[in-house]
Amino acid sequence: MFVAIRKMNFNINQLLDKGIYLKQKKQLQEATDAFEFALKIDPQCSSAYQQLGDICWSQGKLVKAILYYEKAVEIEPNNGILLYNMAEIYKKQERLEQAAKHYIKALQVEPFNNSPFIQLMYMKLIPTQLDELVVFYQQLSQSKPNNPWVNVKLGNVFTKQGKIKKAISSYQIATYKMTKKFNPEYVAKYWEQAKPASPKFIIIGPMKTATSALYKYINQHPLVLPCIEKEVHFFNDRYKFSQGKNWYKAHFPLIPPEESFITGEASPGYIVNNVQDKVFQMFPKIKAIALIRNPVARALSHYHHNVKHGFERRTFQEAISAELEVIKSFNNPREVLQIRNWRGNTGYVLIGFYYYFLKQWLDVFPQEQFLIVNNQDLLVNPESSMKQVFEFLGLDNYTAQEYPKYYSNSYDPIDENIRLELADVFRPHNQKLEQLLQCELNWN
Repeated sequence: MFVAIRKMNFNINQLLDKGIYLKQKKQLQEATDAFEFALKIDPQCSSAYQQLGDICWSQGKLVKAILYYEKAVEIEPNNGILLYNMAEIYKKQERLEQAAKHYIKALQVEPFNNSPFIQLMYMKLIPTQLDELVVFYQQLSQSKPNNPWVNVKLGNVFTKQGKIKKAISSYQIATYKMTKKFNPEYVAKYWEQAKPASPKFIIIGPMKTATSALYKYINQHPLVLPCIEKEVHFFNDRYKFSQGKNWYKAHFPLIPPEESFITGEASPGYIVNNVQDKVFQMFPKIKAIALIRNPVARALSHYHHNVKHGFERRTFQEAISAELEVIKSFNNPREVLQIRNWRGNTGYVLIGFYYYFLKQWLDVFPQEQFLIVNNQDLLVNPESSMKQVFEFLGLDNYTAQEYPKYYSNSYDPIDENIRLELADVFRPHNQKLEQLLQCELNWN
């Protein structure tokens, strides 16, 4: 292949395109030849080093992948993707200090890329790294004084440091900035006499069922004020929950007690994390909304989400096969409720066992405080679905000018044999859900 490429007299861009094409076709040795020959032509071609690093990573050759990425970073030090990939490999090697160092570098290059920040928040960081993040966001706040997201991130870092008063203050600044940005009339009229408010609703998930779309549609109502973060993950994060109600309420805008405005959040992980008792005990009048979607389609969407964000490198077949082995070990499908690590290798299939998750919420919440929305209904006829949602929330109906689709992605259709296999797995659980909801879902 190397000789053949030389005879074709490719230029550097053609070689890169050829290599990327071969990589996509899983012809990795031929792709490697193309990228190596590109480096013969231009030893300073960072893209070729990056692609070679990607190939080695996909083959599990982590040491070699790092060497290629380091070469690429020497040439292109402000490449956030490279820095992030290096951090991911260091984390896989359990070289956590190096991983954190590179996640921080990736953030400094791309301050509003959420992926490295999320990884850092789930890691144990040394004090100097946390201090570095504080300084970074404080400086960013000075250069972006009207940007509320900077104060949200700063509040999250303060929380991780255990500096809760500073965290609450930072969140409160963020709520003011966000509300003023999107609703300046409200701030001018109400903010001075408003007080910290409790959420009136939560969207509990699950992920990849259009929770983002529903949350944004709700926030279009003139009497709804958004939380500073769509996903607070207060009830399903032990450390956050330990900070108490005031920490949580600081994420929501101030509301005058006598006014009809409401606020809420949407953390898709709530539904699978056995937090219904916590939610109801802290906010006994809160209303919860869950969405359901054909579980086969949800599994595929979940998989491609993880691939896009670098969390998944297996094929869909490999990921599903591994999870089906977990299911075979169950003595009772209710064992799905005992799973604790939904960030691991279980979730594509098991999150689609909606009946068991919904049943445990319905055993705690009164019927009038719990609403289940069909994803398909929301996407096909949003006006009708939102009328139902607003009625549930005690609000007058409000019809938006448009209902855009959020975070919709296109990808290859599912293999028919895998689809049929998954449909068989889900069928008995879907039937239980139909009995619970007293309706036909037609998901076969």
